[in-house]
Amino acid sequence: MQDTEFKYFQFPLFLLQDLMHNKTKALNNIIRFGIYRFSKTIAYNEKQVIDQVIYGIHRGGLTSELKRITDNYQESDKLSLDEDYNGFQGANFDPEYENEQLSPLFNSEQDFQEYAIQYYQIKQAYKTLGIEGNYDNCIDNAQEIENSIPEREPMPMVNKGLVFDFRDNDKTEFELMQFACYIALNSILGTKHFTKTNYDFILCRTFGYSKPDLIPNELKATPIFDKYTKRHHREKLLNQLELSWNILKYSTTAMRGFYIGKANKTNYQTIAEYDYKNRKSYKIEQLKQLKKVAYMNAKNK
Repeated sequence: MQDTEFKYFQFPLFLLQDLMHNKTKALNNIIRFGIYRFSKTIAYNEKQVIDQVIYGIHRGGLTSELKRITDNYQESDKLSLDEDYNGFQGANFDPEYENEQLSPLFNSEQDFQEYAIQYYQIKQAYKTLGIEGNYDNCIDNAQEIENSIPEREPMPMVNKGLVFDFRDNDKTEFELMQFACYIALNSILGTKHFTKTNYDFILCRTFGYSKPDLIPNELKATPIFDKYTKRHHREKLLNQLELSWNILKYSTTAMRGFYIGKANKTNYQTIAEYDYKNRKSYKIEQLKQLKKVAYMNAKNK
């Protein structure tokens, strides 16, 4: 797995809806869902999973559901533990005794298999990301969010270091708006290097809504939403994203809307050339040239 693959949290856009009035809640939800989402990509095999479960039985840290299941196994004599060595063979953890007992259960009991894999993956995700936390809280919160994701919801990604910085440090309203707008712009761009959009669409994404007609009237009535509909504040916001967040914004006086792009993937010249070549006047001129060439070819014949 490439290093860049686990530097980012992916999450449903609607989690931004809480950001401006409950920053900690919004960012904790993004973190937990991002960890959970990443954990699903972690590869495993049966022995790795069972060994990790046995280590957790001896040393603690199992998820509540997995602990309940393994406790029941011990009470019903389906599982007995090597209390002398706790799964270690010298300096190496290799619990053959417990593994021989749990392997048949892993392959015959679906609940045990699912919770064991979930535990292994979430534990590895925390370890890989260099994060500590409560596995149960992460899983429960993320699954609740997962079950609430609307159809065709944008799923933006954000650098994990940036999320922790904004969660753990005081930020001004303007800084939070930059953070949310940066995510909004990236959700609009997706995998494109640049694209054309408009401010109304950006604003709805900034507040966690996939399109403008989903914005509730209650939000429209709030001072902060009203503030950023004003030209002065929106220009200030987009200018700051250009200056500090590696975002490009390109427009001309004759253009409806404007282009946005990623500074590490494109430049103003490329956008300007694309815009010029897609203008109606340019296309008409190209048609004229094609007709002229056709006429000259016919005349020469």
